[in-house]
Amino acid sequence: MLIFVLILLALAGDIRGRVDILPDGKKIVVKDEYVNVRVDPTLRRRKRMLENTYGLWKKAAVIYKMEALIWSIPSNRPNDYLVVLDAMRDIMRETCVRFKEWSGEQDYVYIRRDYTEGGFYMNQGRNGGRQVLYVHQQVWKKKTFLHELGHVLNLHDEHKRPDRDYYIEVLEDNVKGELSQLMHKKEEEEVNLLGEPFDFDSIMMKGDRVHSKDPKNLITLRSKIAGRPLKSELNEKLSSGDVRRIRDLYRCEGAVQKPSFPEDVVCTFEEHNCGFKGLLNLDSEELCLNRNRRLNWDWKRRIDSSHYIEEWNLEGYLFWRFNNDFNLTTTHDHAWSVGFYGQSPIDETRGPKGCIYFKYSFQTEGKGLNTLNLLQAELRSPLDSRYFDYSPKSSTVIWSETAERPCRFCSRRTRWKHAHFPLNVKNPFLLDFVSTLENGIGKFKVKIDDLVVQYTPCPIKKKNWRLFGFKSDEPIPLHTESPNRHQKKVQKKFSWRGLISKSFKSVRSHVASISKSRSSSASTPRSTSSASFISRWRSSVGSTSRSP
Repeated sequence: MLIFVLILLALAGDIRGRVDILPDGKKIVVKDEYVNVRVDPTLRRRKRMLENTYGLWKKAAVIYKMEALIWSIPSNRPNDYLVVLDAMRDIMRETCVRFKEWSGEQDYVYIRRDYTEGGFYMNQGRNGGRQVLYVHQQVWKKKTFLHELGHVLNLHDEHKRPDRDYYIEVLEDNVKGELSQLMHKKEEEEVNLLGEPFDFDSIMMKGDRVHSKDPKNLITLRSKIAGRPLKSELNEKLSSGDVRRIRDLYRCEGAVQKPSFPEDVVCTFEEHNCGFKGLLNLDSEELCLNRNRRLNWDWKRRIDSSHYIEEWNLEGYLFWRFNNDFNLTTTHDHAWSVGFYGQSPIDETRGPKGCIYFKYSFQTEGKGLNTLNLLQAELRSPLDSRYFDYSPKSSTVIWSETAERPCRFCSRRTRWKHAHFPLNVKNPFLLDFVSTLENGIGKFKVKIDDLVVQYTPCPIKKKNWRLFGFKSDEPIPLHTESPNRHQKKVQKKFSWRGLISKSFKSVRSHVASISKSRSSSASTPRSTSSASFISRWRSSVGSTSRSP
């Protein structure tokens, strides 16, 4: 009966939201931005209908990156990263929101420990660029991250709702002076209530002693609803109201991943390593983690320079390097990506076959068999890609290339070669580059650059080619020279030696042609005079020379 009345009132335009009836019989109208959608099945939820559209993540995908030390395994407490991932999984299990590890995206959340006396802090919603989520080790718990990830998704604290005074009382005299502003109510236009009444069980509801002068003895929040006392700490799981609110905020169809996610991944390796792991990085915290590990994979940042330097010095790329001048050695080294999401079950336009493209190069000054393999590791969840290792359901070699050098002092550098081929993108996966050296002695180097993971079949899309200097979406043949995307910045040095050498080469070629003409026809008069020969030689020199 109540639903029928709500429908009639909504159609008549006399109600803006959901009616919440308090225990004392008082009725409160909770604003619902989607009230017309709920009573008219022909309408769809639109972002523009929301009271506040700021701070939402595109395609319901939250990009995150964790401080390297969080991946460490201390002896006195459980793995810290598992606490974070468990909170993410709870939200993903109930909504269409997906947490993806950073692989070069511009906007992302950086999760790190707070080493001050503060508890935890996070800016509201998506602000653009890198934004930091601080959590102190003393409150490093799943319920803390559920609350903070709620802020990441643009949910506000429950005790700051504009209609809070119907449900709770704020004891301002007990609030610590400098924190009093954190207890102020939000304006109605700042919050998307979405028809959800005050939720005592929400992950956004803080304890009754929040910001207290004396947390042991003084409370700052008191319930006005009989039989609904406030808890002393954060709630440990999502409430049904949290689930409905997140689904409405991101316009979810249940808990199914959005069809427009994931997006294609493009890694140029110019300014960052695209989130690859197993690298010997120069950051102090990562060196601390890797001090007992022998790592041969690394990343080179692009060098910006206006000087005359070789083209390959300008580019950024992943590389594997091994030096051994004494004994024959066999190595097996991995560099693996973040976990990539598979195709959405409701995505009818992409997959299950995608496409992968990258370019590679071998450089050898020694003897041995150097093999580069690319493995696709199927994951149970994209969150399974770890800092030190990963736990695949299965691994498959999808590409392989070998460079063999038969002698100790054979030196060879191959040009960039291209590789592109189909890739199964139906299920979560990661990419694992494996460089293997068998019976090697000397210096070896492998370079990887311009990686594209595309969720549509080959060829690579035109928009992805253009990032590397291509102007066509036609597939590039394998084992061809790579176009120079730094062509405008690379200049060739002028050399008098090269000019003179080229000039004499032109003269010798011309003299040889004259001799051949004389020998073939001795009776033919001389067709080329000395003057014409000198004239042509001068013109040849002029056409090949360059001003310094």
